Amino acid sequence: METIYLSPSGLATLENCPRSYQFSRVLKVRTRQTSCHLGFGGAAGSAAEVFLRGTVRGQFVDPVPVFIKLWNEFCDRHHVRYKRGMSRERLQEIGVRLLTEFPDAWRKSGFTVALDRHGEPIVERKLRVNVGCGVVLVTKLDILVVDSDGNYVLLDLKTPGKETSVEFTLTADQLTAYQLALQVYAQELGIGEISGVGYWELLKKDLPKTTRGKGPEVLEPLVVRPRSDQEIDQFVEKLHFAADNIRCKRFPKTPRMAYNTPCGACDELPLCLRGESEEFTFPDENSKRIALSLAA
Repeated sequence: METIYLSPSGLATLENCPRSYQFSRVLKVRTRQTSCHLGFGGAAGSAAEVFLRGTVRGQFVDPVPVFIKLWNEFCDRHHVRYKRGMSRERLQEIGVRLLTEFPDAWRKSGFTVALDRHGEPIVERKLRVNVGCGVVLVTKLDILVVDSDGNYVLLDLKTPGKETSVEFTLTADQLTAYQLALQVYAQELGIGEISGVGYWELLKKDLPKTTRGKGPEVLEPLVVRPRSDQEIDQFVEKLHFAADNIRCKRFPKTPRMAYNTPCGACDELPLCLRGESEEFTFPDENSKRIALSLAA
C-alpha cells in the first residue's frame, strides 16, 4: 500500500478543492508569483520564535530586526503578489508594529515556553505520526507553553487580517492535528496532559489613517478546551478517507455554490479554467502535459 503523507495544510487544500491539491501537491505546479501573506507570516513567525527561544535562556532577543531581515530576504527572492493597498514597505511597517508589541504581550500572558525532557524548548517542533492504514500525519507545531497554573497549552501563532472566532478554534483541524501529535509523543517529550489549545494572533490590520484607529495589534491568546478522544478519532478517520481519495486519484474540481466558492481565491484558476500556463512553473514536461489536459 502506498504511504500517504498528509499535513494540516495539505488536508485543507484537499478539502477545499481536490483539483487544486492535484495541481500543487501531486503535479508540483507552482505560481511564478508568491503571495505576500506567505512571506509575512513566515517572517513574523520566525521572529517570534527567535524571541521565545531567547526567553528560555533568560535573554531578550529583539524580534523586530529579525522580522525586517527575513521579510526583505523574502521580497528579494520572490516575485511578490500584494493585495490592493498593500506594498513591501507598508507590510514591513505593520510587521514592525506587531513584533514591537509581542514581547510585552508575552510578558503579560504569564506563559513560559514548555521544555522537553532534554531541556529543549518545544517551539517549531516537527512531529510525524503514523495513524495507521498507510497514512502518516506530518506536523510542525508552533509552541507549547506552560500557563501560570502549570498547565500545558498548545498555541498556534497566526498573522490573519481578521480575528478568528471561538467556534472555529473549537473545531479547527490544524489544532486537532497538533494535539494528536503531542499526545503520541508525550512520553518521549516528557510532557503532561494538554489542558488547552488555541490561536495567538498578530492581527495584520492596515495602519490607521487617524489617531483613533487601532491598526495592527497583538490579540490576547484565544484558548479553548482540548479535543476529546472522540474528536481525535474522527480526525484520524478523516485522514484515512483523504488518503484513500489520493490513492484512487479522485481530484474533481470543486467550485461549490456562488456564495462559498473557493475559485476566486485559487492561485491555479487560470490554469484550471483556461489552460493558461504562462503564470506557472512545472517540474517537467509530463507534469505540464497532464496539468493542461485537466483544463481541456
